[in-house]
Amino acid sequence: MKQPVRLLFLFILLLSLRNPALSQEEFRMIGYLPYYRFNLIDSINLEGLTHVCLAFAYPDEHGIIRMEGGGVSTVVKKLKQHNIRILLSLAGGGMSSYRSRLWSFWMSPSQRFRLIQSIISYVRQHDMDGVD
Repeated sequence: MKQPVRLLFLFILLLSLRNPALSQEEFRMIGYLPYYRFNLIDSINLEGLTHVCLAFAYPDEHGIIRMEGGGVSTVVKKLKQHNIRILLSLAGGGMSSYRSRLWSFWMSPSQRFRLIQSIISYVRQHDMDGVD
C-alpha cells in the first residue's frame, strides 16, 4: 500500500475502534419540520428529539430571509418547552427557478454579507440555535 492509503486506512480503523457506547449528551436525534406542517406541532411526538430543523427559508427580493406559512414563533416556543435545539434550514425542497435566481444573486460576492446578516437576524429574532 502507498503511504497516503495506509494513513487513510489507519485513520478509519482508529475511528472504528472508538467506544460505540455514546453518552446521552453525545447522542443526537434530529428531525425536520417543513413550514407546511407547522400546524401539526401539537400532534407530533417530540420525545427523544434533540434538534429540529425548521424547513425551508429563502431570501426575498430584498435579501430578507422569509419562511412561508407563518407560525414560526409558535413552533419555536413549543420546541423550546421540550429543550429541543432549533435550526433554520435554508433553500431546500423543490426550489423554483425564481428562488434559485434569488439565491444566486444574494450569494454573489457583492451581496453575500447582506444575506448572512439577514440569516443571523432571522435566527436571533426567532430565538433559534443555528442554521442547517
